Amino acid sequence: METKFTAELITGTDEQNKVLFDLLLKRTFNISHNFMPNFDEHVKFIIENPYRSWFLLKDKDMYLGSFYIHRDNSLGINLITYEEKKVLWCLEFIKKEFEPLSAIKSVTPPFFYLNVSPENTEMISLLKRAGHEQIQLSFRV
Repeated sequence: METKFTAELITGTDEQNKVLFDLLLKRTFNISHNFMPNFDEHVKFIIENPYRSWFLLKDKDMYLGSFYIHRDNSLGINLITYEEKKVLWCLEFIKKEFEPLSAIKSVTPPFFYLNVSPENTEMISLLKRAGHEQIQLSFRV
């Protein structure tokens, strides 16, 4: 039986806030935060939504993670498990539904790119298998 994923646009409903917080608690890899926010801090972040578009990944009624597009054409994919079919579905959804924003030299490239924790070797491996090119390594200074 083939899995049918769907993308639910995040609008900041109470249910979505709870789901996103639960997913955050389950997250294994973090790039953007060093400490776990409390629920109120998390809701404030959702309300301030820094993303161009943000979605929950669902399989029927089960939430599998979230993914977003930033205004600098960067992508974030945060899943409970990084299975190839889920990751590739998210990337195909984004490429089908969105165009990269226009390039701004030294700020925004003319393509989508994905930041991945160096500890998420499963994600790195599946992206390479799918033919995606590694373009940089980033370091916190």
